[in-house]
Amino acid sequence: MKHLFTAAFLVAILAIMVAPGRMYASGDTLYVFAKGSPTLDKVIGGDTLANGTRAHHFYKLVSTDTTYVFDATITSKENFTLWGVPAAGTGKLPCIEPDVLIDNSIPGVFTTFTGQHTTVVFKNLYLLGIAINNKVNYGAGQAVQVSADSIRFSADNVVFEQWS
Repeated sequence: MKHLFTAAFLVAILAIMVAPGRMYASGDTLYVFAKGSPTLDKVIGGDTLANGTRAHHFYKLVSTDTTYVFDATITSKENFTLWGVPAAGTGKLPCIEPDVLIDNSIPGVFTTFTGQHTTVVFKNLYLLGIAINNKVNYGAGQAVQVSADSIRFSADNVVFEQWS
């Protein structure tokens, strides 16, 4: 009887630990590729429903052979997850860096979060503050800007390089 109870307890604990990860595997995930797609801000910013709410809340970046670039700040007032898939074998992380704008400037802020009581997760990412022309936006370059109360932000296995 003691073994049965122990086995049931372990199965319950395992189910609780696995369940949150499975929530993201639903239709709420958008897989984003770097090659041949618009900039990351256009992909995520354009991912909305007719009423203006975000169509997806979980963005999985799967390209590691080229970088993702952004031209403007990605803003969210809802729960938001940006999750990189490391390259098999090497563990190389998806890289995100600023683009060079038409006026030869560099976008300053990568992400801004404005929703009170929301959760933001960054995982397995290489956030490079050096633009594709090898310039750094010193002073104005920020990877993450939190602009509301009670936002829970977590970064797991994320490299922040050359940001103010």
